Amino acid sequence: MAKIIGVHQFELKPGVKPEDFEQAMREEIAKALDLRGTRMYLTKGERGEQVGDYLIMWEFESVERRNEIFPVQGQSSEECQRWIEATASLWQTLSKMTTRKTPFTDYVVIASS
Repeated sequence: MAKIIGVHQFELKPGVKPEDFEQAMREEIAKALDLRGTRMYLTKGERGEQVGDYLIMWEFESVERRNEIFPVQGQSSEECQRWIEATASLWQTLSKMTTRKTPFTDYVVIASS
């Protein structure tokens, strides 16, 4: 079973302090870790061409699990809808403090160590 990593790139809206955003997201993501078969990571560019940009990486334990949660691109399952409603403050924080930099992409893990 191949894992899937969903990559969502964001940048802060003008006037948002990085430390405020990072603290809010630490609290919100910690509350959002109850969707079976998934993990979320907030990362920040530290070197390279995307320094200071943020990624949320959403790890799914398998392609099958991702497809259970999102049966079709742009459509979420009832289970996912309940989870989104329960974690509304996470999505509100993202919307209030960031703008999406690029469309998301799901990557299949081909190999790992």
